[in-house]
Amino acid sequence: MRRTIFGISVVLMLAAAACSGGAPTAATTEPPAPASPSPSIAATPAESSPSPSASPVASATAIPTTEPATPSPTAPAAPVDTATPNLAAIKPCSLVTTSEADAISGTRYAPGATSTSGGGRICTYIRLNAHASLALDVKVAPSPAAAQQAYAAAELNASSFTVTQVTGVGDGAFIARTSLLGIESSTIDVLRGAYFFAIAVISVPPGPTDKALEAESLLVVGRLS
Repeated sequence: MRRTIFGISVVLMLAAAACSGGAPTAATTEPPAPASPSPSIAATPAESSPSPSASPVASATAIPTTEPATPSPTAPAAPVDTATPNLAAIKPCSLVTTSEADAISGTRYAPGATSTSGGGRICTYIRLNAHASLALDVKVAPSPAAAQQAYAAAELNASSFTVTQVTGVGDGAFIARTSLLGIESSTIDVLRGAYFFAIAVISVPPGPTDKALEAESLLVVGRLS
């Protein structure tokens, strides 16, 4: 994610049987023929055989013997899905507002642009003439354990930067800083349950303070909860 955020910000700065049945009619004038009604009455004994033929139909609709019991165990599965954070529902530009982005960077940005990339929802604020941009990248992992792995990978990728561990923000946070050609990159990565997000700021020195990045991250954590 660190590389994704840094790359996005720099690039933005520099440039879905039919069945048919017939019942045959038999008419015979012979007197014995009335005995043949007993075969046709055998259709009535067939009503006792429908009970076997009806049971296969019933068993096709519901394999368990007790039909009502089957839907009710299946229904509780739905709430499990609703407990998982929904990435598509996230509005990243409402997690870090324009005025907040302005305050962090000490500049005035145009309205943020929302995008989806690399499994994350991103809000990017940019101001080319001031060599400044701010990007928030929010990812939702399948579980807190998976988010923890993504967080650990980001921390490993930032090993060549100047890294400061942060306490009291989410379930873990760190700030990574680097500079290139007189442009400073300051990023805070935060773990919170199944969420993993980063706020990356590109600016001319001096960049945003640690305190400013921490305060904004606390706001994002509260808005995601």
